[in-house]
Amino acid sequence: MRRFPLQKFILKFLWLEKNLGVAVDQVTGKGTSPVTEYFFWPRKDAWEELRDALATKPWISYDDSILLLNETTDVINLWQEEKKPLLTEAQDKHPNCIFTDKFGNSNTLNKK
Repeated sequence: MRRFPLQKFILKFLWLEKNLGVAVDQVTGKGTSPVTEYFFWPRKDAWEELRDALATKPWISYDDSILLLNETTDVINLWQEEKKPLLTEAQDKHPNCIFTDKFGNSNTLNKK
């Protein structure tokens, strides 16, 4: 399991049947604040769009960007599996991320 540096950032995923949305939030003292919009795979190349968006944020280090992009790659690969895993399976494999489905069901980072 990868740990994001001091949990400064949170990857958020919309786990849909035909698309996977990905966005990044920054952890603040009172919760989180959006850093990026949602990018949708395979509608567009969400990984490249996320990489480009992170590159425009000077407060996000190169190393943090690499960690976020690597985790995004893992989740995209999981979502693309022939037998798409359930949302709960994705949550179990990527506990540092937040997943939401089309019904608004979501996990929290504190869930064990």
